[in-house]
Amino acid sequence: MLKEKHKAFYDEIFPALDMYEDQRKSARKSTNILSVFLIGLFALIVYSVFNYLPFYLDNRLAVIVLIGILFLGISRIFNKRYIKKFKRDVLVNLFAREGIKISHDAYKNIDGRHFDQSKMFKYVNQYSGTDLIKGTKNGLFFIASELKAAIKRDKHTKTIFDGIFLAGDLPQTFEGVTTIYAKNFKYRYSKKIPANSFNSLNSEFEYYFNVEYSNYDEASKLLMPAFMKRMIEFRKKHKLPFILKIVNAKVYLAINENKDFFNISIREKAYHQENLKILSEDAEFFFDIVELLLDIE
Repeated sequence: MLKEKHKAFYDEIFPALDMYEDQRKSARKSTNILSVFLIGLFALIVYSVFNYLPFYLDNRLAVIVLIGILFLGISRIFNKRYIKKFKRDVLVNLFAREGIKISHDAYKNIDGRHFDQSKMFKYVNQYSGTDLIKGTKNGLFFIASELKAAIKRDKHTKTIFDGIFLAGDLPQTFEGVTTIYAKNFKYRYSKKIPANSFNSLNSEFEYYFNVEYSNYDEASKLLMPAFMKRMIEFRKKHKLPFILKIVNAKVYLAINENKDFFNISIREKAYHQENLKILSEDAEFFFDIVELLLDIE
């Protein structure tokens, strides 16, 4: 059923994934050998620490814990190297199908200044995330990644946003600020979704969204019937709560995700069905976002 649903995806991407199987086996074999070696070495060190080093018990335990952490980090090197290359090459292949050129870094996230410039969320001062994607299509630049944004004060940390965040350049400049809120988006602090202040003449659009604007004429130019239809389709398809904000020649999109954007394991085959399903859904998700940006004329 899964292969039938994503037949075109399987037909096109399978050869690219198949070549990773030998790499995966080699990486897993190297990781297993290294793990066995480190476990044996760790056992030998523990024995030596307890029997030959003149330390107090607390000091012995501290040495063992530190060595254990060091060995654990070393054992993950091969796994991370494989996953980083797999993600980059497969994502480049997937986006190329849509004419989108991208670069990918598995262990970086969007720079905090992009998040700050959107002014969607206040007082955020801590960022984390993975899978930074930078790309262009028809001259439009966009950058996206998983992102967890939080407010850290003293010893308390409050998560404000956890999902996918995208920032893109637009082919033209809009005056003022127009923000479109999916009504199912919930802020994690005191701010609430503003009441709808724009008469779109589209009851279905207003059922799903509220609009806040600073320039009515510019908001009217943006919220043409074709654009509202595309927004409705996007909302129905993905169902995830999001905010779209247009500021001058920039557009920002914040989506509250409910799963890991790109979860890959070295212990699963490169063309494992569940992984492919995740890849397919997330790739289509980003294609929709890019098309949404390009539809703004």
